Amino acid sequence: SDYANARVMRYPASGGGAKIIPIPSGSKPGGIAIAPDNTVYFVAIKDVYKIEAGGDSATLYAQVTEGTLRRIAIDSIGNLYVTNYSKNRVDRIDTEQNVSTYVQLETSPHGIAIDDGDQMYVADRTGGILEILSDQTVVERVGKNFTDSNGVAQEFGMPHDIELWGGLLYMVDTPEKIIYQIDPEAWSVTKILDTNTVNFDRPFGLKISDDGRFYITDDSSTPGNYGYLNTHIVDRTLESLTLTGTPGDEDIGNHAVVITASDGTDGATLSYTIDVTDVDSDEDGVLNADDEYPDDSTRYLPEDVVTTPGAVNVSGVAQNARLVIGQGTSATFDINTDVAIQEIQVATSDILTLSRDVTVNKMILESGSTLVVESGTSVVDRIDGLGSVTVQGAGSSLTVASVAGSMTIESGAEVTVQSVGGDMILRNSSYSAGYSPGRVVIGVDFVVTENSSVTVDIWGETPSTDYKAILS
Repeated sequence: SDYANARVMRYPASGGGAKIIPIPSGSKPGGIAIAPDNTVYFVAIKDVYKIEAGGDSATLYAQVTEGTLRRIAIDSIGNLYVTNYSKNRVDRIDTEQNVSTYVQLETSPHGIAIDDGDQMYVADRTGGILEILSDQTVVERVGKNFTDSNGVAQEFGMPHDIELWGGLLYMVDTPEKIIYQIDPEAWSVTKILDTNTVNFDRPFGLKISDDGRFYITDDSSTPGNYGYLNTHIVDRTLESLTLTGTPGDEDIGNHAVVITASDGTDGATLSYTIDVTDVDSDEDGVLNADDEYPDDSTRYLPEDVVTTPGAVNVSGVAQNARLVIGQGTSATFDINTDVAIQEIQVATSDILTLSRDVTVNKMILESGSTLVVESGTSVVDRIDGLGSVTVQGAGSSLTVASVAGSMTIESGAEVTVQSVGGDMILRNSSYSAGYSPGRVVIGVDFVVTENSSVTVDIWGETPSTDYKAILS
């Protein structure tokens, strides 16, 4: 649907130019739904239009008397359901084209999806994911603030479109430029696509073909321009991978498998780790001590998403990698290469040691995990989660905007941080905080001991009664 130019465009699945289907001037088309017989329905402000299967023209099918329609879905018997965004409700258009309010909501519905059993799901533009039960009871299944499948606290920016495929829900968060996968059984939420994998500008609409190809319309980020710029096609049909051959002792360890698809402009990368733990090297049909691979703490984990399930040193990491450190194994991991990393996640009870110059966009320390900076200069945009941070030793330096958990600085280390959510302890070290404008926030206790120094820089200002550093 081309909102700005009042038209719908039909593209051949094999590629090529679009067939333009005009609609009356002033009608702004939005969500599209396709019936099993390939009849197309789409909303346009207060109108619902119909395009016969294979047709080249649209006819008015129904109208609502008030509100603004956003998305549309079809149940198993042909009733249409439209999200009436400005009136906070879902309207129903039955097969006789009668219009009625199906359910009144408290917030602004946008995306809508209906499964084969006629269960309805709604993406709330100002909240999260709603389920509408058969008796019109509304249940919020995922709130605006939620914990994702990795146990990390997250927040939806603005849910827009929502689709069903393979028994799972997929939702577009437009301002965050993320596609989420949501399991409607466990109500777990997983981020599957973002700007690291697809060159999103402002993802808006989503459709998924029967074979699992994602079609994502990408709106312009230019204010006032609502013409769709691109359609990203992401192939997610790969469900299994078969490796042939017999592994030997030399194959034991973690093997990163990276699969990349591209249409020549945009690409998506799926990454897996295959862990070979034991090999029946003498081929006696039994795994025994003679077969087991001796402990070796050095692994070369090359690129993209790298998951390390055991005690290993991570080296040779590619630029802009995303590392998932540990699986609750109480292991220690060293990043000993100068590198820029997109994201590091450290699992519960694990320890991440930084021993070289490292730049990280985002770090997540799950509860019970620890980050140790023992040498080099580390620059981190922010550290989320309830794990602890320790910076120790002369020559160790950490610069970070905010730390959600607690922090200890000792033995000659230097730290610049603006916000710490938990305790902060200094021993024989220096700490500086700058803000412009704002304030330094220490969540619980701030303990300064031994030969330590604290500096608060107020950029461009002269300290006065309006700016105070209070230590207690």
